[in-house]
Amino acid sequence: MQIIENNEGMVNALKNELTETIHFLDSKGWAPAGSSNFSFRVPGENKYWISANGVNKSSLRSSDFMLIDVQGEPPENTEIKPPSGTLLHSLLYENPDINVVLHTYSISSTVISMAHKTEGEIKLSGYELLKGLSGVNTHDTTITVPVFANMQDIKRISLELRRYMRGRPDFRAFLLSGNGLYAWGKTMAEAKRHIEVFEFLLECEINLKIYKAVMKS
Repeated sequence: MQIIENNEGMVNALKNELTETIHFLDSKGWAPAGSSNFSFRVPGENKYWISANGVNKSSLRSSDFMLIDVQGEPPENTEIKPPSGTLLHSLLYENPDINVVLHTYSISSTVISMAHKTEGEIKLSGYELLKGLSGVNTHDTTITVPVFANMQDIKRISLELRRYMRGRPDFRAFLLSGNGLYAWGKTMAEAKRHIEVFEFLLECEINLKIYKAVMKS
């Protein structure tokens, strides 16, 4: 009984923490029109909680999360459908070091994902803020963010994601073309920091390209 009570307390605390994080991300304009999806799990568990589909993120409450089982489905009968990207969250949680997954729809991540969908990746180099990523201790490095083609068949995307993840333990984020950014972390604070780092750097990349184009003209 004590274990169950402790687990429920941790789940409620994490729901409240993720709710605050989502409100912050929404205030930055990174979750417009009820878009985006966010999830967490209690470390060591297979099941996880994800924000319900279509809920406006500015008014999302801690009660607006639904439980997802290891098959990527709600374990109980419900009329509420999980977000379309739920399978991608499930795949990421196969990594035992991931406990929080955040998916944002900022203008910068959406635009740059469209601009780089042919190359299939974006390389970030030389930025001081790269040190905001766990395991990175110098700006003199290059971080690759893959860009996957967006499609209605989420299973095809998950297969491509699985192939990419294989053998890449330092994989930290990815983009879906026209669909925004996924980033994650071992803790809520780490995942939030990673989202902020990547959103900032992707915006820098766009502005750098604009600046170079203007200087050439």
